[in-house]
Amino acid sequence: MESNSEPFGRIEIQYTAGNTLLLPGRGQLEFDGIPEEFRNATRVSFEAVDGEGWGWTTSAEVFVAWRYNDNQVLAARLTYWGPEEGLDEQVDKFHAVLEPALAEIPKLASTTTTRVVVPSPTPEAAEPDD
Repeated sequence: MESNSEPFGRIEIQYTAGNTLLLPGRGQLEFDGIPEEFRNATRVSFEAVDGEGWGWTTSAEVFVAWRYNDNQVLAARLTYWGPEEGLDEQVDKFHAVLEPALAEIPKLASTTTTRVVVPSPTPEAAEPDD
């Protein structure tokens, strides 16, 4: 999911199974490695969502990583182009917007079909008629 407007560049969310996050704009990272990789990471919690999380900022980004109790992980990034002194306020607002999404994303993901069925043999691989 992405958005694009001023003073925010984007909201990006990655959700996947396992313990490895795909951090938007950063690459892969194990959930448990967040505090070593991002020294300013602090624990975050959301009342409506079971699991555990980390939050941190850079000069122009707000990150949240969340591990659900069912071995699913989510990484969210808000790109912020406003003044740096307003970043703390934006963190609070981002968390407020993100909390209901964190509660709904697993439900939405479980109802989205990701299974692809390919006939075997495929028409291209079938034996030609003699």
